[in-house]
Amino acid sequence: MNTFQIFDFEGEASLKNSNRKRSRKIGSGSLPPRKCTRFHAENEGVLLNPGKIVPKMKQNAVDLVSVCIDNFNRSLDPNYSQDIHDTHRENEESLWKEIKCTIEDVQPEVDHKMRAILVDWLIEVAQEYSLKSETLFLTVNYVDRVLEAVPVTRSTLQLVGCTCMLLAAKYEEVQVPLVDDFVSITDNAYSREEILQTELIVLNTLNFKLTVSTIKNFLMRFLLLHNDVKDMMVVHLADYLAEMVLPFYFFHRKYRPSQIAAAIACIAKHTFNLPSWSSTFEAYSQYTKNDLSQCIHEIFHIHGVLSVAAEGEPMTAARQKYRQENFGCVANIPLLSPNIF
Repeated sequence: MNTFQIFDFEGEASLKNSNRKRSRKIGSGSLPPRKCTRFHAENEGVLLNPGKIVPKMKQNAVDLVSVCIDNFNRSLDPNYSQDIHDTHRENEESLWKEIKCTIEDVQPEVDHKMRAILVDWLIEVAQEYSLKSETLFLTVNYVDRVLEAVPVTRSTLQLVGCTCMLLAAKYEEVQVPLVDDFVSITDNAYSREEILQTELIVLNTLNFKLTVSTIKNFLMRFLLLHNDVKDMMVVHLADYLAEMVLPFYFFHRKYRPSQIAAAIACIAKHTFNLPSWSSTFEAYSQYTKNDLSQCIHEIFHIHGVLSVAAEGEPMTAARQKYRQENFGCVANIPLLSPNIF
C-alpha cells in the first residue's frame, strides 16, 4: 500500500523555515510576498507552515450575475443539458459507492480535526491565488479520497493538501500556479522534488480519476433554475455557505454534494425573500422537502457556531473571506429561521 511516510521529516525544520523571507517574481515584474495565516492545533500537534503567496492580478469588475446566468443558460441547451445533469449524477453516485471507510479508519495520526485545519488553510490559499471556487472544492475532494485510502503522517498532511491543490488547479485553471509557488506557500517546508513525488502517489491513489462532481457543479444550476436571482448577493451567500461547511468532514460523508447544494440554494434564496421551493425545483433536484430538512438545520447550526467564533479560530477562513466588501459582506448577514418550508 502506498504511504506518505517516506516524506516524513522533523517538525523543527518547519519552524525554522517559517522565519525565512523570500520574494517571488511573476513574469518580468516583482511583487512583494504575502503570507497565509498560520494555524497551529496545539492538542493535535498540527503545524501548517505560513509561506509567501503572490496573488494573481484581479480582473476588472463585471456583471457577475449576468455572466453566471449566461453560462447557466448555455448549459441549458436542450442538446446538452440533460446529458450534463445525468453525467454529474452518475459521477456523484459512482464516487459515493466507492466510499468504504472514513479518515479515522485509515489514519493512525490524522483525524477529522486536523483535516479541518488543513481545509481552512486551503481556503485561504485559494483566495490569495484567486483560484476558482471549483478548484477549491476539487482540491478537498482529492484530499479526502487520499486520506481515506493511504496513511499520511502529520508532518506531510500539508504536503498532501498542496499537491492536491496543484492537481485541481491543473484541471480547472487557465493560469496554474507553479510547483515552486507551492514550495513558497509552505516557506520551503517541502521541496519541489517532494511535491512532484507526492503528485505521482496522489494520482495513483485516485486511480487518475480526477473528474468528479462537487457541490459547485450543482449549486449554480439549482440557484438559477428559475432565473429569479438578479442579485449577486444571493450567489455570494450560497458560495459562502458552501465553503463554510467544507472543513466539516462528517457532514460531507452524511450528505451527497447535490443534496448539500440543494439545501444551500434553498437557504440562500429564502434569506433574500425569494421563492425557495417549487415543483420544478423538486423535480430537477430530485429531492423532497423531507430529504433536505435535516441538512438545512445542520447548516444553520454550523453557521450559528461559526458566526460567534473568535477571530483567528480554526474553521473561520471562509467567514473572514466573505466578510470582505467584494463578496458583499455576506458572512455578516443573519440567516432566517431554518424552518423555511
